Amino acid sequence: MCKGTIVSRTILTILVIMLAAAVAGAEEPAVVAGADPVAAATDPEPAADIAGFAGFARAKLQEMNENHLLSRSRMQVTRAANGLYRGLFHELDGSSLSYRVQPSTSDAAQYVAVMSYQEQVYAASCATPEACLQGPFETIAVIPNRHIFIYRDGSWQ
Repeated sequence: MCKGTIVSRTILTILVIMLAAAVAGAEEPAVVAGADPVAAATDPEPAADIAGFAGFARAKLQEMNENHLLSRSRMQVTRAANGLYRGLFHELDGSSLSYRVQPSTSDAAQYVAVMSYQEQVYAASCATPEACLQGPFETIAVIPNRHIFIYRDGSWQ
């Protein structure tokens, strides 16, 4: 990796941290899930950019759910010491999805968005591996998640 790439990545990382701090310290978000994002902006072009985050966030959550290493389709089934099997999988909860979008204080990005959701961890104990694939499952953990995105060059990143 060349020195220029390392410096560029370091600067981008610092920028994202600064943007996250600005968003976290803000008292009123520009847009919150469930709000009318178009009404939150006065200029129609930025309003479309902000409104576009809702679709981006839902698509991103679905993509992450499908690609999760421990998704239901990749359920981990292990045999316990007591002879029973345990099925375990994770699922990103779309109903817990929330976000806020605000103008960026940096020239490097127009907007910054924070997307939050919960990751549910499900488990079942069964006599056979096949039975574990069917459940019944119970929630054994809830993991809060937060991601930061920026709007730059006409797209959310």
